[in-house]
Amino acid sequence: MIGLGAGVTTPAMSLSVLDSVQKHQSRLASGILNSARQMGGVVGVAVLGALPGDPVSMTGVRTAEFVAAEVLLAASLVALSASRSRPSET
Repeated sequence: MIGLGAGVTTPAMSLSVLDSVQKHQSRLASGILNSARQMGGVVGVAVLGALPGDPVSMTGVRTAEFVAAEVLLAASLVALSASRSRPSET
């Protein structure tokens, strides 16, 4: 089920993100999209790993989500600042 869902949604996500930006920003958009997908996988594993735990605790899930959001925000800011400091390619 996961493979089928990922196989159907990944190309659609990539196409919609890359079509929504200008050509010279496509590398930045692709990097941010892939970072977001990776962080989603990390949070998904944390959630699925925490749910069957004994006792069931959401503390680990909240911590994982918070750390993933911070890392994604930091990476996005670095990518954005790096793209603005380079001359645009046309």
